[in-house]
Amino acid sequence: MLIKLLELFAFVLIGGLAVDAAARFDALVYSAVLGLIFLEAWFGQLEPVLTSPLNLYPADIVMTVVFLASLIRLVNARALIIGRIGRLWLFFIGLQCISLIRGANAFGLREAGLEFREQWYFYCASLYAVSWGTSVVSLRRLAVVWRFYAFLFVLLAVFRWLTGRVSPTQAISLPGEREAIRVLTAGQAFILAEAFIMEMHDKFSSSFKTLRNMAVVSLLGVVFLTQHRSVWVVMVVILLAFWRSLARLIWRDMHEYILMAVVAGVSAVLLWPSQLSLKDSLVESITEPFDGSGSTISWRYKSWNSLLMEPRSAGETLLGKPYGSGFEKMVEGRTDNISPHNHYVYTFLRVGLTGLLVLIVFYMWLIRSLSKISIEQSNGITHALVWILVAQLIFCVPYGLRYEQGLLLGFAISYAGLGMSIRRRE
Repeated sequence: MLIKLLELFAFVLIGGLAVDAAARFDALVYSAVLGLIFLEAWFGQLEPVLTSPLNLYPADIVMTVVFLASLIRLVNARALIIGRIGRLWLFFIGLQCISLIRGANAFGLREAGLEFREQWYFYCASLYAVSWGTSVVSLRRLAVVWRFYAFLFVLLAVFRWLTGRVSPTQAISLPGEREAIRVLTAGQAFILAEAFIMEMHDKFSSSFKTLRNMAVVSLLGVVFLTQHRSVWVVMVVILLAFWRSLARLIWRDMHEYILMAVVAGVSAVLLWPSQLSLKDSLVESITEPFDGSGSTISWRYKSWNSLLMEPRSAGETLLGKPYGSGFEKMVEGRTDNISPHNHYVYTFLRVGLTGLLVLIVFYMWLIRSLSKISIEQSNGITHALVWILVAQLIFCVPYGLRYEQGLLLGFAISYAGLGMSIRRRE
């Protein structure tokens, strides 16, 4: 009995110290959250640290600490302004929690909680960032940590190209097989795309100019070679948004960019696995969507259509089916229970038209508010956040957002809330 009490005391003490550290040191939390994403990329799914009575993963522990630290910071905040946009986000989280409670009542807490887990991580991360308000120092720390891990993902991609592996457990296919080589997941490649936006925000800084130019070229090159079409679309939109700045940047350092482009091109050819042609891999990525019924786009469309067309009551249309309901559907003559691969469809299924409309209004309102601040105050930080939010909206069509994206969303909410408060006082 005494040993159990000592173990409980040690657990509470260590947990309390972790929560206190998370509440005080934001860079520690940013590193832990992005570090988890990197460890999952390096090792695959991490093993649970506790298997009884339920599987408890490292992310469960980290995000619980983040959530408790968020509560402490929000309760103690004296001048935190989240505005009506922030309250709308809290309302959306409330709808999700109601769906979780309904699911726990219908299918049991375990079944509903397992599905809700990733969503909860995302909300915890967003609340933590909100708790830091409009701290420019904290946001810059997040940008530094984000770009550091983007650099690690670039190194991981190069390492896998050199060693001929597309994941910790899967080697590149045998010669003669025509397929795209994707050494990073779409979510990991999306982190690189957002790092590119951050680099463009700092593009005219005189310090470390050459390193920044190298980062811009490297991020563009690796995102292209990771061959995720959804992230390609994001990058095209971002390049169009920043085309004037990019043109000025390239014109200013033309000689550096020509040299870097040549080095990047030669490196891509040399680093690419010899058992599969770089040309064949890129051609497969580009042409696969046009393969008709065999393409992933065709499968996803049929999957979305099947989920959206299934019979539902008026209440389920308005509030969705609860967490734990699953995603059973018939696609191309086969039954599966795979997630819909679309954040908007997923939102509709779990919180209905009400939640979907709230989500869309929230993002549109948030982008509009940040755009006004960016124009009125020539604020580069809010300009970068605007395009990160646009990138998230695009990425949500084929995928959902993982928890690291909640950090960026949380800061966007804080800056929008401050801008609306200033305009009301004026």
